[in-house]
Order: sequence, then C-alpha cells, then structure tokens
Amino acid sequence: MGGGKSKAQIFKIQVNPNGKGKQKQQLSLQQKLKEYADANKKTMTKAAACMWKYLLSKRQMRGYQFRRERPILNYIADFVYLELLLAIEVDGITHLNKMLKTRCGKG
Repeated sequence: MGGGKSKAQIFKIQVNPNGKGKQKQQLSLQQKLKEYADANKKTMTKAAACMWKYLLSKRQMRGYQFRRERPILNYIADFVYLELLLAIEVDGITHLNKMLKTRCGKG
C-alpha cells in the first residue's frame, strides 16, 4: 500500500476539517460505534457465533487473524481481516428488519 498509511488507519473514520462542530460530531459518532461494536461482541447472533467458532477464531482460516465487530466508516462489520481489506457481514438482513420496524413504528 502506498501513501505511508498503515492498513489499520484506512478503517478509521475521517474527521471533516470544515468545522469544529462537525469534528466533535464525527468523534462522537466514532465513539458510539465503538461502544456499540463492543456490546455486539457480547451478544452475537447465532449465525455470527457459529462462523466465529468454527471458521474464523484462533486463525483457523489459513492462519488469517480475523477481528470481530469492527467499526468501518459509519458501519460495524461482523468480521474484518485488515491485511486483505476484507469485511464480512454475516447477518445483514437482521439489521434491515430492525430498520423497518423502527420506520414503521415512527411512521
């Protein structure tokens, strides 16, 4: 990779330099995503837990070290392998269901 950035830096939320209010808002969003990701680690879905246990934990997948519940931009990926810039979302449909319930409840 060129440009002198480490692979982990690519996944950090970029702070907008156009104003301090936006910077605080972005930092607040980044902190909330991290807290939410940490909570998700404790309550994984059945599909994500099985995938972690049988495929991705302890470098079972060809020695690659996957990480669970990592914030990437404004999202949280279920699993990430940083060196390959690979993100895996196991149960994305459950997020859609939550969003639809929220919309219908407000609507």
